Amino acid sequence: MEPKHLFSSQPDVSASSGFNIAQQIVENAKFLLEHSPDGIHLINVTGDLIYANPAFYRMLGYAAEEETPRHLSEWDMQWSAEEIPQVISDFVEVNRVFITQHRRKDGSVYEAEINLSTLYHDKQSFLFCSARDVTQQRQLATALRESEARFRTIFYEDKAIKVLINPQTGEIVDANRAALSFYGYSYEQITHMKIQEINQLPPDEVAKEMQNAVEKRRNYFNFKHRLASGEIRDVEVYSTALEIDHVSYLFSIIYDVTERVRAEKALQESEKHHREMFLNAPYAIARSMPDGMILTVNPRFAELFGYVSPEEFLSMKLNSPQLYANPSQRTEFWHNKELKGAIQADVLFRRQDGSEFIGNVTVQTVRDESGAIQYLESFIEDITRRKQAELDLQTERDFAMTVMNTIGQGLAVTDFSGKFIYINPAYAAFTGYTPAELLGKKPSEITYVEDLPTLHQAKNARYMGRTTTYETRLVRADGSLIEVLVTGAPRWREGRIEGTMAVITDLTEHKKMEGELRRMNDLLQDQLDDLRELQGQLQEQAIRDPLTQLYNRRYLNEMLPRELARARRNHADLGLLMIDIDHFKVINDTYGHKSGDEALQTIADSIVGNLRASDIVCRFGGEEILCLILDATEETALRRAEQLRLAISHLPIIVSHPDVRVTVSIGVALFAQNTSDITSALNAADRALYQAKESGRNCVRLA
Repeated sequence: MEPKHLFSSQPDVSASSGFNIAQQIVENAKFLLEHSPDGIHLINVTGDLIYANPAFYRMLGYAAEEETPRHLSEWDMQWSAEEIPQVISDFVEVNRVFITQHRRKDGSVYEAEINLSTLYHDKQSFLFCSARDVTQQRQLATALRESEARFRTIFYEDKAIKVLINPQTGEIVDANRAALSFYGYSYEQITHMKIQEINQLPPDEVAKEMQNAVEKRRNYFNFKHRLASGEIRDVEVYSTALEIDHVSYLFSIIYDVTERVRAEKALQESEKHHREMFLNAPYAIARSMPDGMILTVNPRFAELFGYVSPEEFLSMKLNSPQLYANPSQRTEFWHNKELKGAIQADVLFRRQDGSEFIGNVTVQTVRDESGAIQYLESFIEDITRRKQAELDLQTERDFAMTVMNTIGQGLAVTDFSGKFIYINPAYAAFTGYTPAELLGKKPSEITYVEDLPTLHQAKNARYMGRTTTYETRLVRADGSLIEVLVTGAPRWREGRIEGTMAVITDLTEHKKMEGELRRMNDLLQDQLDDLRELQGQLQEQAIRDPLTQLYNRRYLNEMLPRELARARRNHADLGLLMIDIDHFKVINDTYGHKSGDEALQTIADSIVGNLRASDIVCRFGGEEILCLILDATEETALRRAEQLRLAISHLPIIVSHPDVRVTVSIGVALFAQNTSDITSALNAADRALYQAKESGRNCVRLA
């Protein structure tokens, strides 16, 4: 089916006032379709493209003269060609806005926001779609969310329940105060738990859902969570993948919807008892079987058809010929009816006295929990007076008004004097005025004074027959400014310009988001600077023994090769002092490990204080301490060792026992130029230490 214009022909009607008005509405709709920045397109129930405006083809990457796509499956990536008829059937009668993915001619993909509504023409259903490329908008929003997630202050202070989860293991690595309050755990408890201990799904199902969130297949979930008290709560979870320091996490925002779920269940129960509402409804309601057999009708139904009581219908069928003025219409309505969703039609009915009325009929199926049809529910509204306008123009008038009232951009129409004669709800919402307050005003009355020259220049161009596009600022009803993009063109009638029409797009939020993203990036940079400082502190802690604050074995292993290499380059020796506290076990056994730790700290401080700042002191293990004496001769190393031995032997090592003293044994070795490797030097120092112990302890020995 070749895409075409919906306004390719005009109905043959008399030149009445109503027709002229409708014609003008149609002309406005034509302009709106052709100049709208949104991709407007119309598809039938099988997915065939009936109409598309230039913006839609540009969005898909097609030029005007190219062969264009003809079926929804050629550009929409969400559904296959086989699924599309069923999907469209489900969409009929349902106005909705949703996000999907479209494929351009060159194969690239963009995210599209679809505003969808149902139109009827010649008793056929069509989907009127307004598409907008929101790829950049969603990318900006995603970047903003990722930036905000890095700020711990916001994370902790927000009242929404938030947790940070390792998606590989399910471990809860962080939680804010709201999460602690909701779940009833302390911070220490919850950060030593896995989400599988809270989520009531089987662990493998929880892992699968976390993977869905990581791979962005889903980010919204409904779960049941167990609190510390054992209570089970219904929650909605919004999860998104987040990378912090090259590690992937799941950032989850959790909402307690238990009360809402309970309310929904209560509402479902209450719907079973709405008989009173059924009886007093102002419109006619009938319940029938799929074959038309009437089960019950309300009093308004009997009144509408001219009967005394509802009981008179109990032996009749809703598709009975006596209720319809047009037999063929009755046959078409009931025999072609689908039972998968609600249907709607205008039907000519006959009352008991023979008079006729036009009823707007909505029929929907009511099913039980298994999906089986229980009955059909029909709602009939008398629309006879509404149908007094020209029926031939009804469809096109409804279409034009639907376009103008549902399009996302603001729409403003002025007369030749420049005064507003029509504005749509979107434009009224932009400015904060009601439509009644704006009608009769001029655009200059709500334009920011500094932008008036731009407005006048554009107005003059339009009255010369040109279309203009420009950015300006409007003054809202509350005095605030709103930035907008205006595309305006002259309105022609019988060869003369009678006014202008403009499409207005709100730019405020877009620019606000850009500014907010810049601000958040600046804050993120400050946080990264703080993180680098913290990393420096952590690096220092990683190479220090936590008890003595001496360097640890890790630092020794990193530093010793460098110092030995430097000693070789400088043709210098390096002294190694291996120190062991004599009978240290007696200290621990006699005075306790706390006193033993105090003794180690006191001895370590004494060693550092008696050596040069350039010398390096490491806790080698247990009560063994290794000292590197840089640029040392044999005499220097022995003298330093003896100084340390004497200093320690006179040192009060335990505050609570000031008379307690200890001695040390020290092995000395030199890393000379001809020493083969590090291990040899360390072994030599260790052997010398062993000799000192064998010699009665409290002495120094040279390897």
